Amino acid sequence: MSGEGENMLKELFRAISPQGEDTLTKFFSGIQEEKILWYPASGGDFRDILEFSPERMEKHALGEAPNIFFHSDYMYYHEMNLIENLKVLIDDRKTKITVLEIHPLIWRNPRAYRYSINFDFTGFHTSEPKFKVHFLKLLIESNMLATREVCLFYFHLENFHFLEDVILKNNFKIHTLVKTNTGMGFGGGKICISPVYQYLANLEVKYLLTDHMFHWSREGQERIGNAFRTKPKEFYLKKLYELSWNGGTGIFQVHPGEHRLTLQQFEESLQIITKGDEPWQSYVTLFPLDEYLRP
Repeated sequence: MSGEGENMLKELFRAISPQGEDTLTKFFSGIQEEKILWYPASGGDFRDILEFSPERMEKHALGEAPNIFFHSDYMYYHEMNLIENLKVLIDDRKTKITVLEIHPLIWRNPRAYRYSINFDFTGFHTSEPKFKVHFLKLLIESNMLATREVCLFYFHLENFHFLEDVILKNNFKIHTLVKTNTGMGFGGGKICISPVYQYLANLEVKYLLTDHMFHWSREGQERIGNAFRTKPKEFYLKKLYELSWNGGTGIFQVHPGEHRLTLQQFEESLQIITKGDEPWQSYVTLFPLDEYLRP
């Protein structure tokens, strides 16, 4: 587990170029405790960086900011190739995000990682031979927010695989989980990462930013359960703010309990997340949760 005074992430990767290694070393020198935000299936969306600006955090009643941003997406390497040339992620009337530096990273121990794609979980096939990760140094300019620099790790990997072989294998704890862009429509996603909500307390998540949809499947549930190999811990949600992001995104504070998560507690959390509008109950009827949440 990564804790105070530890930087587990810097032990996993190194930059290919000397300039990249210098940038990475300087970044980690300012990290006393890893507070990771993970945005699975993020695509080209970088709004999470804006929502954790000092100005927005005060507005949203967020007491603590992440200091490491993990974005992961299976197919985004195409856009990343363009970014290496264009150097601009966003440029609209309100916000401009410019890439100051972009560095490909490699595993310090390549044998410790396996790359594979399960096409039952994603609809896009690719000829890419291996997993890629980029380290980006970004300049955020806005007519509503203060100018600042933010660093971000972009992992070109399918959500479940990233959870299994990066997050859990290295015992990372997730400070903030963002789920607003899972690609279940036209993005190529077949199985949603939603079942990971059961394990918010196990991952020590403090904040959840999510849309109001919950996609359930037996395949997703079984893979999540096999990945954690333990019972979900009890947690409760407190809603802090509602954003217009992606048609409606709630900001929730996650409060851990002292016992195992029960089916009733999880259903109550789903009611809060979906605002009672999403027919997740029908999925639970088809794929009973109590198989996985019974003591």
